[in-house]
Amino acid sequence: MKVAHKLFNKDEKATGFLKVERMEDIFDQVQGKIDHPHRHEYYTVLWVRDGEGSHRVDFNDYPFATEQVHFVSPGQVHQVVTLTRPTGWVLTFHPDFLLAADIEYDFLLDINLFKPYSENPPVILNDPGRLNRLMEVMSWYYEETLPYHDKALGAALKLFLIECIGQCTLDNSIHDSGGKNQLLVNFRKLVETHFREKHKVGEYADLLFITPKHLNEVIKNSTGITAKEYIIDRILLEAKRLLLHSDNTVKQIARELGFAEPLNFNAFFKKRLEKTPLQFRREGTVAVGV
Repeated sequence: MKVAHKLFNKDEKATGFLKVERMEDIFDQVQGKIDHPHRHEYYTVLWVRDGEGSHRVDFNDYPFATEQVHFVSPGQVHQVVTLTRPTGWVLTFHPDFLLAADIEYDFLLDINLFKPYSENPPVILNDPGRLNRLMEVMSWYYEETLPYHDKALGAALKLFLIECIGQCTLDNSIHDSGGKNQLLVNFRKLVETHFREKHKVGEYADLLFITPKHLNEVIKNSTGITAKEYIIDRILLEAKRLLLHSDNTVKQIARELGFAEPLNFNAFFKKRLEKTPLQFRREGTVAVGV
């Protein structure tokens, strides 16, 4: 029987933390208790060394396989479904930890492992031994109280993520250097900050001091979709998250996402999904068992 449970039971009020745990220990602690899909304000790295089950991130399901690493961004809705007791590691860290550990936020954007609003399949490892040695070091520092503790953990974390990139077979074209890719990084940051109130390409182009045409060309070449589509996808994903995982009314969600009138939000949503927000909520609630 499938057992869905909340593997990551952290203190949401804590900031500046990094935590290293074993999947099997957490599984034993929760005793297979069923939990609904949930979201956090911190990053999660889930390294499945062995196990049967799947990881649902937003609206995508990724079946477990041996030696795979999943990456979850703050705000993403996720759920772990296990068929057997898994083995592996769970690494969680708050965005404030990056500051304490002298890791620039741009580094996370540049490595492109954490994708908060697009498909994000796990990395399949071809040399897990090297990564495991890094995790053992990180686990040791996590348990010890030493001078420069955060910086030591941060250095190990950075090496771990770089090693994941080295073994990554996914499309991570953002790693290539150059002004166009820096523009993509800056655009992504601006969208994440302003998508609730800025819906037009021209508004982002103004913030980046370029023309809307140039912005569309760069984003299209880098991601395969236009800047307008990118913004729409981000708004739509947040709408779907709120509809399925909050008690807010459609009117409240419309206002939260920058729509002056619920009718405008309904039209926006239906045009892209061919169903109203209420229809999506009803169908989605049944599907996830909320």
